[in-house]
Amino acid sequence: MKYNRKKDKDFWLLARSYLHDYMPAVRNLSDKSVAAYKQSLKTYLTFLEEANSLTEDRVIFDAFTRDNIKEYVTWLKGKGFSAKTINLKMTAIRSFLKYCSEEDFELRGVYTDACSVKKMRE
Repeated sequence: MKYNRKKDKDFWLLARSYLHDYMPAVRNLSDKSVAAYKQSLKTYLTFLEEANSLTEDRVIFDAFTRDNIKEYVTWLKGKGFSAKTINLKMTAIRSFLKYCSEEDFELRGVYTDACSVKKMRE
């Protein structure tokens, strides 16, 4: 019998927990820092909607593929973001996926894929 992983592994529950519990309490980040991380994740969701027609209510962890993240970097370049800003947004995505992989071991591959995308030269 084949094991069927729950593909939507509560994306929104983990996102909420990351932004409202983990970042302010465990990492002790300021409200402004948490807002910056939240904005970076929202920008990725906007990219998914514009580039892949994937609405927020249908987002699952499978949307965080290496190819999608590389396209995201290209999309950000096209929007005029600087290399430093793009790297900061990538750091926020990696941080979120690292948290998720620590909460659910099955998401480790998603985090590893995201880390395989190289940072831009500043």
